[in-house]
Amino acid sequence: MVQLTISTSLFLSPSIFDNPSLAHPFCRLRSLYVTTEHVYFPLKNAFKLVERCPSLIHIELRVFSLDACLAIVDILLSDLANLIHLKIYFNKHTLLDNPCPIDYIIEKRHRTFPFHICNKDEIFIEVNGEFLEIYPSGCLICANKIYYV
Repeated sequence: MVQLTISTSLFLSPSIFDNPSLAHPFCRLRSLYVTTEHVYFPLKNAFKLVERCPSLIHIELRVFSLDACLAIVDILLSDLANLIHLKIYFNKHTLLDNPCPIDYIIEKRHRTFPFHICNKDEIFIEVNGEFLEIYPSGCLICANKIYYV
């Protein structure tokens, strides 16, 4: 299994998320899509997500607010070395003009992965009233396709 699309409530249920027999498939997981309209991914499970799914390169999930989104982004950028795409949907926006600047992403990635080269020209960030999307580095976006640099 390299890609998983699942509802938030099912994914976070103890029978799935805390099931030791699923540890091996979760470690190999590359893409995770955990999105539903009415159940939000809690911040408290972000560290557990990284621990259980260290090979993730694509993640989509839904949180309640942009503030929760930024805290999860911080964890995922720090702990997932291979992350190339992160999209987090949220319902409640904040008043911040630029909640996730490119310099912050470069600093965060460099601090955690000092040999990982980050270039401002390789980072894409989009924040609108519904989601925050980040391509941390190593890929460029063109016509909704990912091109590796």
